[in-house]
Amino acid sequence: MSIQQRITHFLRKQKFTQAILTGSIVFFFAACGSDSSSGNDDTQKVEVVSSIYNLGDCTDEKEGDTIFVKDEKADYVCLSGKWINTGVSSSDTPSSDSGNNSGNSSTESSSSNEQRLSSSSIPKDISSADCTSSDCWNWDVPKEAYLNSKITYGTITDARDKKEYKIVTIGTGEKERTWMAENLNYFDDKNLSLKDNTWCYDDDEKKCEVTGRFYTWAAAIDSAKLYNDNSLDCGYGKTCSLPDTVYGICPPGWHLPTVDEWNFLIEVAGGEEIAGKALKSQRGWTLCWGPNEFEIECLDGSGTDDYGFSALPVGERSIFEWRTDEGEDRIDIGFGGFGSDVTFWSSSEKNSGKGKYAYHMHLDAKNDEADTNDGEKRFARPIRCIKNSD
Repeated sequence: MSIQQRITHFLRKQKFTQAILTGSIVFFFAACGSDSSSGNDDTQKVEVVSSIYNLGDCTDEKEGDTIFVKDEKADYVCLSGKWINTGVSSSDTPSSDSGNNSGNSSTESSSSNEQRLSSSSIPKDISSADCTSSDCWNWDVPKEAYLNSKITYGTITDARDKKEYKIVTIGTGEKERTWMAENLNYFDDKNLSLKDNTWCYDDDEKKCEVTGRFYTWAAAIDSAKLYNDNSLDCGYGKTCSLPDTVYGICPPGWHLPTVDEWNFLIEVAGGEEIAGKALKSQRGWTLCWGPNEFEIECLDGSGTDDYGFSALPVGERSIFEWRTDEGEDRIDIGFGGFGSDVTFWSSSEKNSGKGKYAYHMHLDAKNDEADTNDGEKRFARPIRCIKNSD
């Protein structure tokens, strides 16, 4: 079955009911590439993001999910690892009398089962950069201001470039681990693992001083060194048998956390449902939205930073392959998500997915949760290192 046939088959399977019910609209809104959700309402809840950069990874778990992208005015469906433009828009307003969409684009089915949400129900996603609250993300605020002033941090100096990082010990007894309390900001133009595999947000070097750098998974594990030392050819589209401890590009004496180590941190911080609040910094996590620029609501999603981990909502650098209405394949690359979410790399590969995915730990402004999931290795994300066991 071709992709286009799969799209058509998918749309026909969806049970979109009439969205206009006695003058009220039931809708769902999620911002900045957050995971889609489902509910028990009769109306299909459609996730809305501002641009294709906010779609997130098209993983096996999201197969068949639909997201409306406002910049493109079209729905994207996750099929076979790619977000595909369906050519159908959730902003098309269905007829209120018979439900016949004959006046809409020829690419949209006229079936009454495929009515879409009214454009008046689609809230406008306001970037956290436009937020006026003191809790909003601000690039001019130094990284030290995001640390917990009530926590006594340690300090390490990376011998390679003399950069200093705050560190913090979390847990007690057998559960005690020492983590970096800041994102790694290491670059060496002689390291082949890092060549064309690491960036500062918006390609602005000054922003690395606040958020650290963004690394592909191949850069994070220092794939060139693994190849030279152990003949391990790792990276996007490749799988390899990694050692139990992957030092990666972390400072000497430190390593890239496994997914189990991330899950262990989540457990120590209270479990998936509440660990996010305990691990997020006390400022900077704000989501704002509204039907227009004059009616904006803001949600402060900042944490309590109970352990001094001080996770920052720095977003990621994403790559998306998609198809236009004319059938043209395109690749778009961009930064997004600052102020609203963060994903930290682990050293653990996903066993399935043709070597394209590795695990990460995710935090979001819209809830108090923390979880581990998989994402494309070619996306660039921040790194937190964990101290080697003595």
